[in-house]
Amino acid sequence: ENYSGNNDTGTDEISGEAMLQQRLDELDKLSNSSSLGNIPIQVLGPAASFVVSIGSSALSQMEAEKDKSDHTQEEEKGGKEQTLIRNNTFRLCLKTCLDAIQKRDFARCTCAGEEGETNAMVTLHQNGSWPTSYHREA
Repeated sequence: ENYSGNNDTGTDEISGEAMLQQRLDELDKLSNSSSLGNIPIQVLGPAASFVVSIGSSALSQMEAEKDKSDHTQEEEKGGKEQTLIRNNTFRLCLKTCLDAIQKRDFARCTCAGEEGETNAMVTLHQNGSWPTSYHREA
């Protein structure tokens, strides 16, 4: 390792370059231990395509449903407003997940997926069922 010599206290310090190299080595170990990194590309590609296909279909159905309900929702307020916010958040999370899968950005996909799952579970718990089959598919 590269040491820069003694500091004011008389102890050796690791140079900035050596510290950076250590950090890179640690990050390499972490990325190699990722469960996503261990999925063979022969499996990952078709699985990602399937998820994107189902998710895109569900998303387009939700968007069509949103467009229909936008006209009637202007008169209805209160509890419906919270449902609209959750549905919009859910759609945004799904869009983000689909984009991240296509770009193989699994960290972003995981974050958006967790937020989307939380919103979906709140909706399921409050309604006692999925609002539509598209929400269940997503």
